[in-house]
Amino acid sequence: MARVEKKVWAYGLFIALLGVLLILLTLRFEDSYKPLSHAGTIIANLLDHIGIAFVSIGIIGIIVDLNDWRKYFQERIADTIIQKNYLERLDKTELINLQTNALKVFFKAENIEREESLLSFLHTKIHGFIGSPYREGFDGRLSIEYSDDKSAYIVDETTTYKCRTVGEFIQDKVQWAMHKESEVDGLEDFTLTLEIPNNFFQSPEFKTQYPNLADPTLTLTKNDKRLLPSKTGLGYFYPLIDYKKIDGLFVELCVKYRVSPNRDIVWIMSLPTKRFATTVTYPASLKLDATILGVDQRDYHEQSKHGVYSLSYDAWMLPTTGIMFHLWEPKPSSPEKAADRAAR
Repeated sequence: MARVEKKVWAYGLFIALLGVLLILLTLRFEDSYKPLSHAGTIIANLLDHIGIAFVSIGIIGIIVDLNDWRKYFQERIADTIIQKNYLERLDKTELINLQTNALKVFFKAENIEREESLLSFLHTKIHGFIGSPYREGFDGRLSIEYSDDKSAYIVDETTTYKCRTVGEFIQDKVQWAMHKESEVDGLEDFTLTLEIPNNFFQSPEFKTQYPNLADPTLTLTKNDKRLLPSKTGLGYFYPLIDYKKIDGLFVELCVKYRVSPNRDIVWIMSLPTKRFATTVTYPASLKLDATILGVDQRDYHEQSKHGVYSLSYDAWMLPTTGIMFHLWEPKPSSPEKAADRAAR
């Protein structure tokens, strides 16, 4: 560092002295060739200005490299870089590079961005979710019963949540879908309810901004033509074009469907979801196994009693995470095994 400072001083002094030399040469030139011709006057003025510029550059270079001034400019530059106005002028690649360099310094690891690193996974798989709309307070309730002939499970499912914005918009649609895996599988009933928050609906500017929404509540049933068939299986979706800027829009989905007893019931999150809870009631003759997908078991709380299962999770669930329920009927023990357990 001291060597660099000496170089700056040397360069600064050299440039300043060169400027002084040019000024002196100009004065000598003017004295020697009086009266100057028009061309001579131009040359003398040019050399004089160049000399003054060299002196100024040399002096400024020396002053700027002084410790106090250097620290001042470094702090000013640092303040500028972290300002939102400056960051908004950077493109996506520049912002990612800035973030990567900050993480390198923070973790003191230069190889943090190598191929297939966790940072690479963050950029390719997780980053996009940070700025996307999300759901809050997801609550799912399942009631599972046998069909009359016990050839299927009849599932009554009710899910509720709030749509939340990141930026300007909430999610672009509400959807529910189930893949048809056997002839038994089928959708029997479907009801979607949307409810606009009271403070939003009663605001003075609401009618002007949302002329198509005269009622705070909208209910759509299975045969409503505004519900569009799912492209991925049994089910429907409803575009939220008219509601896209309504932060806190309440959604309730009530679905009744049939599934084969050999099939697992799976919920996969379609959007980032903050706070998740579910309660499942099922026949007392059955056993239920629940598998939580993509969530650390230390972060959720579950309870399982006779015919009732509940789970709560207060953190975030990302798309592709979820929960899988497997119902099965325990086989009765043979008399020999029962007698053997009694003897023990």
